[in-house]
Amino acid sequence: MMNAGIWRIARFAVPIITIAFAGLCSQSRAAPHDSKPAARKKAAPPRSYAPVVEQLGSFDADARRKSSALLESAGEAGITALLSGLSHPKLAVRVGAFDTLSRLLSDRYRIPPASIPRYDAWASKPERAKMAATLRNWWARRSSARAGHAL
Repeated sequence: MMNAGIWRIARFAVPIITIAFAGLCSQSRAAPHDSKPAARKKAAPPRSYAPVVEQLGSFDADARRKSSALLESAGEAGITALLSGLSHPKLAVRVGAFDTLSRLLSDRYRIPPASIPRYDAWASKPERAKMAATLRNWWARRSSARAGHAL
């Protein structure tokens, strides 16, 4: 009975720890005299965050909380991963992805929740695909506009 609990925890914790460790290793490999600090902080591709996004649908509240925190700390790559999570086949993952995404956009980027395009995780697959595409396009326009102002 005890072993089942350990394996359940390990199954959720290993992907999160692996991605966090990979992020730390990629930052430590950059040369300290590098004149391009942005190149050192390049985020991992969204595909590597897929197991973390999957954890947003977990029954374990602690695993969901850790996954959410890791995706929120990932910046743009985390947002891209959350946007891809909106197309996940499991309802719990879609709900967790949108919840984390909307919280991240309102807390970190100060975007009012009312201005975030609508998304319904319970809608039919074609409707969800349309809403997810709208959200992705909205974020792409918004992030490119922000990048234009930063230059």
